[in-house]
Amino acid sequence: MEQYIASLSSSKKEARKVVAPVNTAGGEVIDNFTAQMTAPADWLYGFYSGTNVPNTIQNQVKASLVGDIVKILYTETLREKEGGVYSPMVYSSYDINNDKWNLVYFLQTNEEQSAKMLQFADDIFVNLLKEGATADQFNRVKGAMLSQYENSVRTNSYWHNNIRLYELLGKDLITEHRSAIENLTLEDFNAFMRTLYDGSNRIQVNMHGVSTNVK
Repeated sequence: MEQYIASLSSSKKEARKVVAPVNTAGGEVIDNFTAQMTAPADWLYGFYSGTNVPNTIQNQVKASLVGDIVKILYTETLREKEGGVYSPMVYSSYDINNDKWNLVYFLQTNEEQSAKMLQFADDIFVNLLKEGATADQFNRVKGAMLSQYENSVRTNSYWHNNIRLYELLGKDLITEHRSAIENLTLEDFNAFMRTLYDGSNRIQVNMHGVSTNVK
C-alpha cells in the first residue's frame, strides 16, 4: 500500500466536496389513486415542509420533537379514540442538505373512514402548531430524546455519521447537541411551532385499495 500510494501524483488542490441534495416538490401536491389488493385498505401519506427555519442544532432538535408529539396525538385520537387507523407512523426532521424542515406521516385505514381520518390528521397537526404542546407531552418527548441521545453517543454510527457530515458540509452537529435538548423549554418549543408552517408546501398521496380475485 505504501509503495502504491507513494507513486500517486500529488496536488495541493483541495478535494471538491459535492453533496447532491434530493429535494421534494414545493406547493400543494395531491395524488389520489387506486391499487388492487387481496385485502383492500386505504393508505394516507402526508408530507409538510418549509424553508423558513434557520439551520441550527437547536432547530433540528425542535423539528424532530414536533413529529414525536404528532405521533402521540394521532395514536390517542385516530387509533384509540376513533378506531380509524392502525398504529400511525410519524416522523419529522430537519434536512441539513436543503435547509428544510419536514414532517411525514403514514396512516392505514379503510374506505369508510379514509376522508374523516385525513381531515383529522391535518386538523391535529395544524391545531398543535397553533395551540402548542402541553407540559406532559413536551416532557415525555424531551425525556425520550435525551435518553436516545445518551444511547446514541455510545455508538460508532453516531460519531461516524456526524463527523462525515462535518467533513462534507461543515455542519457541527456534535458540540451543542446535548445542550440543545437539555436547555429547550416548553415556551421556546411552542413559540417555534407557532411560526413553523405557513401552509405553502404540502404533499398528500392517498392510495385506495380495491379488491382483486387471486386464483
